Amino acid sequence: MSIAEKLSKLGLGVSSQGVVSASKGGTGITSSGAEGNVLVSNGSSWTTTSGGSGPKITQVQVTNSQYNVLDDTAVSISGGYIKITGTGFVTGCQVIIGGAPAISVTPVGTTILNCQVPAQSANSYIVYVTNPDGGTAIAVNGLTYSPTPTWVTGSTLSAIESGIAVSVQLGATGANVFSVQAGSQLPPGLTLSSTGLLSGTVTISSNTTYSFIIEAVDTELQEIPRTFSVTVVVIFYGTIEFNILNDNGLNSSSVVSSDIYYISVNNSGIVAYNYKTNTVVWHKRYVDSLYTTYPPKYYLLQDTLHIYAVSRTNSSRTYPMVVKILKSTGEVVSKASYDTSTPAANIAQRAQTAHINVTAGRLFIGVSIDLSSQYSYDHLALLCINTSDLSIVWSKNRPRTPNGNYWKDSNNYNYKLSLITSNAAGTSLYIAYVPYGNYIYIEKFQVSDGTNLLANKIYQSNTLNYPGAIALDSSENLYVTYGEYNTSSYTVPANIMKLNSSLALQWARSINGATVGNSNELVFDSSDNLYARIGNFNIMKIETATPTITWQAKTYRSGSLSDPVHIALIGTQLFMIPTGSTTGLLVGVLQTATSPVGKTAGVLSYTADTRTLSAITPNYTSDTSSWGSGNYYTGTVPTISVTDITTTTATQSSIT
Repeated sequence: MSIAEKLSKLGLGVSSQGVVSASKGGTGITSSGAEGNVLVSNGSSWTTTSGGSGPKITQVQVTNSQYNVLDDTAVSISGGYIKITGTGFVTGCQVIIGGAPAISVTPVGTTILNCQVPAQSANSYIVYVTNPDGGTAIAVNGLTYSPTPTWVTGSTLSAIESGIAVSVQLGATGANVFSVQAGSQLPPGLTLSSTGLLSGTVTISSNTTYSFIIEAVDTELQEIPRTFSVTVVVIFYGTIEFNILNDNGLNSSSVVSSDIYYISVNNSGIVAYNYKTNTVVWHKRYVDSLYTTYPPKYYLLQDTLHIYAVSRTNSSRTYPMVVKILKSTGEVVSKASYDTSTPAANIAQRAQTAHINVTAGRLFIGVSIDLSSQYSYDHLALLCINTSDLSIVWSKNRPRTPNGNYWKDSNNYNYKLSLITSNAAGTSLYIAYVPYGNYIYIEKFQVSDGTNLLANKIYQSNTLNYPGAIALDSSENLYVTYGEYNTSSYTVPANIMKLNSSLALQWARSINGATVGNSNELVFDSSDNLYARIGNFNIMKIETATPTITWQAKTYRSGSLSDPVHIALIGTQLFMIPTGSTTGLLVGVLQTATSPVGKTAGVLSYTADTRTLSAITPNYTSDTSSWGSGNYYTGTVPTISVTDITTTTATQSSIT
């Protein structure tokens, strides 16, 4: 007779999951028949025995594969191991969970059965033990199946920085408690909350990788361990002082990649400096035949393998030029110069701004052109260059301004050419520029062919306006700093505005007490916090959603105020090149999360600044600006003389 038939004779029913129901009332059921007495006790552990001397179940426990008892109150839906304790078990007995037989049954004497159980869906099941003679024991709701937690967080955590507070939320579906496995240890300084928040500060002297085991535990006390690894890195903050070049960094430019900081300086030199190992990788000077009186200065741009040095020269009668340089060695790969007008007589052309988009493989140069007399700029030119061979893909030309004036800045003698940036996808190009007049022009182009997509103009008041810097965040919002020129002073506030990708104004703020000038620059971190140098020797961090100033500081060099002329960002390190009357190339390295106020690093120091943001409403209208096709060709490519410089050491002074 089957188990189900035996139970039916006793007035008990069995569901498809093996759940027993009684047709007789009371808190217990006793029935007799040909098979003997059956006792069913209510509650979570009732048992039924068939036959007076048959097997009895007193306990069912979840174990590991070695049959060591766990505190788990359920077994995984993928199957697992249990220990059945009772009496009267004999060799050859059968164990059934619901309607599924155990995969293996190993008696340990007559009181213990070690069993491997099969996979089943989540539920509570009856456990049957049947001896060969037909005697049967039943534990109603004897074994619960439940899914185990599933880790969501990967086993390798992002690197964290020594000395900087960290907070990492671990995640596992189905888990309600997290704990460090017995015998495992977290990195020193970190703690783990029961909700899985890993937090604290690790302070070490050298890069170290730690491994530790965290258990995700559910309500059934099923724990799933995961071995995590995290590298704690020691990052330098302070001052880097070079004893190369008698130069104060006034016209420096820089780019930074994973561990190398590339810096250009006045006398046509470029330094490749490994800030992690405090070594100069290479330092070379590039001198070409075009520049006989003045050595060139360079904007530096980069892709994965190359530096692109876009020439800026003190000479007013030269052509813009691009030199493509290997990052690894500093050797010149190729070069090109661009004659941007005809006829060539009396030309004063300057590559005043440059930008690169690695995704599109394009380099963009803004150029001012003087066809009549020096400092009277008749044309504004925009060149799109292929980074592979330095050929011109397309070019745009604006002869004079819409109001008939020359392209000049508010000083009425110099130029303020287009500021350039592009989106990460490499599809759209944004520029900001100003004619001699009240308006700042902001335009958007299609990278592929230079099609003018959008154009707007803005001015803050009836005074002269000019842009200082532009940058895009990860959502393609455009940020522009701009100022109102005052002929008697430079004390008027600097302004910053946020536009969306359709050039619609989102907000505008005045940075009270700051002024806009050639020293403005904007960079973003991975959270779209904005770091700005806004003249007046000032650097600041701005949270852009509100917006609010997170921290701000004035920069001093050897006790005197020093303008930060160039900034670059990688990870949590903000690189800054300060100027000053003292010669010598310096680099300040700041921690982005915390203010540098009150800290000194060698000859650099910082004090709190008190700029505030106030809302403003600029005049903002659409524009119908039009650009013509350029008429440009590659000019004579000069000979480049590359010279190694041997006096290339650097000293690091940590912030204290």
